[in-house]
Amino acid sequence: MERLNEGFRYIGKHREIASVIGYQMAERVCGAYYIMLMYYVLTERGEGLYVFGLLDIPLGLGGVIAGIAVNKLSDSLSEKGTWRVQGWALIAMGCSIVAVFHAKPLLGLAIAILFASTAQFSSSILSVTKLQRLSDPAYLARVFSIREMATMGSFSASCLILGFSAEQVGSATVSVWLGFFGVAAGLLWLWSRRKLQKDRRSTMMT
Repeated sequence: MERLNEGFRYIGKHREIASVIGYQMAERVCGAYYIMLMYYVLTERGEGLYVFGLLDIPLGLGGVIAGIAVNKLSDSLSEKGTWRVQGWALIAMGCSIVAVFHAKPLLGLAIAILFASTAQFSSSILSVTKLQRLSDPAYLARVFSIREMATMGSFSASCLILGFSAEQVGSATVSVWLGFFGVAAGLLWLWSRRKLQKDRRSTMMT
């Protein structure tokens, strides 16, 4: 327990690490749309279980595309480029989530899931890589343990809230709320990174 407390203190002293973990919590909240997807496909659309299984294909394909794309771009991306991609990935994820629950044809639904999945996995891979670079190797295991607790906690809470809300007002309505959250979180991330860069420049000039 003491080692974990040391990890919390370490993160508290490093605002950038804390902000990346906060970003990943927002990404996991958006990722909980998957729990609504099951309800939407099986209950609201009345599709068979095999259709839900087929929709896992674009979900997995998005992860493959994200892995290849980030691997090719990671070495050439500057710090500024990385946080821009992270911000826009969260915005794209928010927009794609709304599209998922408003697309009528199955093909449109699959394409929207592909975009949402690609954006989610891209943001996740970039965030994990950034945490590895920012963290002292001596604290890396503790940082990732705390990250896992924080992100899984936010995911679980989001699943509970989204699942209950979808049953009450419908998944299409809830998807708009979740999409708005994703867009707002992405814009907040972009704004906070710009502010951080300005603060750094001001510090260097003084």
